[in-house]
Amino acid sequence: MQTTIDGFNHKPSIRLGLWTCRLSVLGAICLSFVTAYAAEPRDTSSPSRQSREGNQSNTGKSSTSLSDLFHLLRQDMMPVATTVGKNHELVKHSFEPILDQVKNSVVPVYVDDEQVALATVVAPSGWLLTKSSELTGAAECRFAGGKTYAARIVARDTDQDVALLKIEAEHLVPVQLSDADHVPVGSWLASPAMGAAEPLVVGMVSVAARAIPRHEAILGIQLTEATDGVKVQFVVPDSAADEAGIQPDDIVVSLDDTKVSSSDAIIRTIREMRAGDVVRVQVRRGTETIDLRPRLGRMSDLLTQEHVAYKEVVGKLSTRRSDFPRVIQHDTILDPNECGGPIVDTTGRVVGMNIARADRTASYALTARTMRQFLTRHLPGVKSTQLKVPASQAR
Repeated sequence: MQTTIDGFNHKPSIRLGLWTCRLSVLGAICLSFVTAYAAEPRDTSSPSRQSREGNQSNTGKSSTSLSDLFHLLRQDMMPVATTVGKNHELVKHSFEPILDQVKNSVVPVYVDDEQVALATVVAPSGWLLTKSSELTGAAECRFAGGKTYAARIVARDTDQDVALLKIEAEHLVPVQLSDADHVPVGSWLASPAMGAAEPLVVGMVSVAARAIPRHEAILGIQLTEATDGVKVQFVVPDSAADEAGIQPDDIVVSLDDTKVSSSDAIIRTIREMRAGDVVRVQVRRGTETIDLRPRLGRMSDLLTQEHVAYKEVVGKLSTRRSDFPRVIQHDTILDPNECGGPIVDTTGRVVGMNIARADRTASYALTARTMRQFLTRHLPGVKSTQLKVPASQAR
């Protein structure tokens, strides 16, 4: 029996030897680094330690910096991913100098006192980008130190699921977007957290930029025609309708302020919408008229036993996680409320913005070029001043 590795055929015993050698080398690198790192003087005066790349120790010998380690590890990513782990402390530390200019360009977005997303600062006078479908009510941005600003939605692009926010703040630190529309598969990416020296999470590009098809949206009700209108006959447990409070025997009066006269009309309207969209549903319950705002789910999210087990393994996913014209797929494990922040490559370039947690090992990000195009349409004054790529990031 023969096995193909790196384009060559090897017997299993040879393959085992190759991996043993790789892991031994990796272990030696990590051990030498930890020894050198433990001996280094620490700068505890600041949350963000200075990069020590190229520094000399008191004895005149070169010290091993975190950036040095990262440079070594990047040369063979898969053994690192399987042995150390992408979110190991050593790897996260390596991004500290890279994220120094970006960590203050990220801010959490809250709706009804719950964090729903992150936002990326794109201009110092209070302009930010975030994930649009999460803005289901009055939004606010909360900065480190407790300062809170009400956020006004200035523009939305439902195709990209991005929204432009304005807050009454000055002297914010904007990101400097690259012009990237493609990030090579296997590239490391870091997702910064507000004010933190280390990244929130680290991952790698797993699929080249591409379009994501639409998945069918579902409300989660079974309808029947009645003499007094369209009646809800059954509500799927844990569906969008169930979570919004729609009940059996409710009479559906309107969707998005448009009167409905048949179950077919309701079905057509829902099919034209996306999973993650919020629809205004007015129902009549006895003598009472009730306004509800369910957030549409996906057909695949109907709660079969298999789906329940899958959710327990995967965790929370973004409700809107499909129907994107062009995204980068990476294997970063994000929470849905961590979408909307920038992603940075190992050169410090902001190459995109996280837009959805899509699956167990898949998250999506809009490309930096997509962000630029949106800002050019909706915030033209920022084009020449804040979107310029620094010379150090140009390629």
